[in-house]
Amino acid sequence: MVQRKPVDPWLDPLRVLNRRMRFEHGPEDVRAALEFVGPIHADDPNALVREVVTRVRARMRILPSAFGYGMPKTLAEIVAQRGGNCVSHAVLATVILRQSGIPTRLVSECVYTSFSLLRLPAAVARAPVGPTLNGHVWCEVLLGDDWIPVDAELGIFGTIEWLAARVAAPVVITAVGLPVREQWQFPLRIRRLASDGTPDEDVSALYLVDRLHDALGNAASLPDAWSVGVTHFSRSFDWEGRPGLRLLGERRVLNAMAAARTRFPPHLVKALD
Repeated sequence: MVQRKPVDPWLDPLRVLNRRMRFEHGPEDVRAALEFVGPIHADDPNALVREVVTRVRARMRILPSAFGYGMPKTLAEIVAQRGGNCVSHAVLATVILRQSGIPTRLVSECVYTSFSLLRLPAAVARAPVGPTLNGHVWCEVLLGDDWIPVDAELGIFGTIEWLAARVAAPVVITAVGLPVREQWQFPLRIRRLASDGTPDEDVSALYLVDRLHDALGNAASLPDAWSVGVTHFSRSFDWEGRPGLRLLGERRVLNAMAAARTRFPPHLVKALD
């Protein structure tokens, strides 16, 4: 058996791990993915990442799913189905970006959403989602010394774009094939995944407080209710067991955060729009 030489995990297109899901494939699968996405002509790293994000979003369909059932489990299946959920989009983008020489890692997110009947069973089941809680996966790319957010499902590249789409206002997710429309309000917890796919670093405050504050140009403070809510869900809230059910008891904190978002300074909202 021929063993592979050690490869920088953030540059390895043959192995993308997302918690318990392992996407391990061969060079022929990567070639098929490249053919599916189409040739990338950009030389500048920023332009290259933008082109990959745009191309993956254009080629892929968002397929309806509850608890991830029916979603492709391999890179070959992602290409064959030409769609999937956020994991499928993130895996495909990661493979293409790493193959193009861009260090890329996965990020796992818990997001507060509008009420969804699809996830109602999670109120009584032991699952990391719930009627107003969903999971989301996206990527970060290393450009220079900074890890920059990339979301191929939503077509996002860059911190300002990410803040505009995910924090300044809700985003509506529409699936193909079923009348499924879901409004995502804002992230509650964000964690970078290690090379083995396990949660490695909580970056909730980095994105939802520090980078948001930087977008203000340090000209104004964030509403206290927003910062307190971010701290609560990243440090105090119990995410084990049935967090989707437990989140239903957090209406006071969630409503305060939603109200605080409407008080973001007008120049911030305009800059992020």
